[in-house]
Amino acid sequence: MAASGRIRVRGPFEEWLQAMAGHPLIDVLPITAEIVADAARLGQNAPTDPADRIIMATARCHNLQLLTSDQRIVDWAKGRALAIL
Repeated sequence: MAASGRIRVRGPFEEWLQAMAGHPLIDVLPITAEIVADAARLGQNAPTDPADRIIMATARCHNLQLLTSDQRIVDWAKGRALAIL
């Protein structure tokens, strides 16, 4: 996504990622088998982008609220086990 211009950062993307991962207020969560399985079970009406599905499943598996402006995720989450801020 950085290469496509969808994410804009200063400096090399890899350095930015390392800095974010080391930030004291950020926890980097691993993609586990449970998360992958949940992403696969989201159903046909869930967004088809694999990254979106992994993000959604990660929030569900860790019982986290998801902050997004992606209307596809917001619409899908209504009435389901995914809290959206």
